Amino acid sequence: MLNIDNVFSGYGNSEILHGVSLQVNDGEIVALLGANGSGKSTLINAITGFLPARGRVVLDGTDIAGRAPHQTFAKGVVQVSQMRDLFGRLTVLENLQLGGMRKRAGVNADAVKQRLAWVLELFPRLAERRAQLVGTLSGGEQQMVAIGRALMGFPRILLMDEPSGGLAPQFVQEIGRILQTLKQERSTVLLVEQNIGLAALTCNRFYILRAGQIVHEDQGSVLKAGAAELGRRYYL
Repeated sequence: MLNIDNVFSGYGNSEILHGVSLQVNDGEIVALLGANGSGKSTLINAITGFLPARGRVVLDGTDIAGRAPHQTFAKGVVQVSQMRDLFGRLTVLENLQLGGMRKRAGVNADAVKQRLAWVLELFPRLAERRAQLVGTLSGGEQQMVAIGRALMGFPRILLMDEPSGGLAPQFVQEIGRILQTLKQERSTVLLVEQNIGLAALTCNRFYILRAGQIVHEDQGSVLKAGAAELGRRYYL
């Protein structure tokens, strides 16, 4: 599905990633864990084309490394960034509908309507606030909108860049519930997180990134059983 093979990337003359390789299979949630500065967001930006990359980024057999962001999106790569990039003066519903306008090729209007109904069912809080301006929502509610808008794009793979970052515990739990639903739906997700506990509840497999290199990979069950020890080993 998605194969990252020996990818190097960074900012200007500063190389952050040093030969990263990982794989995300169809229908699984893969967590990419690591402390601040380990290179997690850099990898997401290299996959989506916001940063130049050396190496191979292969999606469904096609190497998309070096393509512009709109080209990777057309292939079904959809990102929920830390910045959220929402339209604060538009309503919740309008922001979601904008996500549907950026759908993948081959998705018709009826499918978009059905997807909108599904997203509002997935996010009851957004259904209640569909007419509210996004700029008046809390940070946690805005994160819900950002995830919902991404799902409106019918992603082949969803890249989530620290979705729990800076959120109150109630919204972290909500993120966990959404991820569990996506797992049941067999959605394909690359989840970038610092929160090991959240990742342990939802991922099929995980990788740990440290100083721009993969230093550990294993099954999600291993993370769930040994989250504390892995945290001490790789985060401290």
